[in-house]
Amino acid sequence: MLLNASRIGAAKNDGGSGIAYDQAGNLYLAGVFAGTINVVGHLLRGTKTHNLFVLKYGTAGLVWAKKANGAGTDQFESGNPRLSVIPGGGVLVTGAYLDTAVFGDITLQSAGAEDIFLALVGR
Repeated sequence: MLLNASRIGAAKNDGGSGIAYDQAGNLYLAGVFAGTINVVGHLLRGTKTHNLFVLKYGTAGLVWAKKANGAGTDQFESGNPRLSVIPGGGVLVTGAYLDTAVFGDITLQSAGAEDIFLALVGR
């Protein structure tokens, strides 16, 4: 029996690839998007064709929506972000990126081809 379903995305290629729950019953979702996506009325604007999103849902709905962009070529390859909830709050997200990845005030520069990232989000 299906209890609930919702759509996240826009006209371009978007996809979720990581999901986790914390002890309080919050749901976390990670994935990639192109352009701008609408997450329950909250717009996330990407700068490239593969931008990263991380969402937190509580029992009342969306708690927060975070994104990471890049300054170079396509950044976050489709299907790679994975996440894990950590004790004390926050979520660790890992995956691969090309060129430059921008997580808020933190910028990562790759050594050439795809590199690995590990980011602490939403603490």
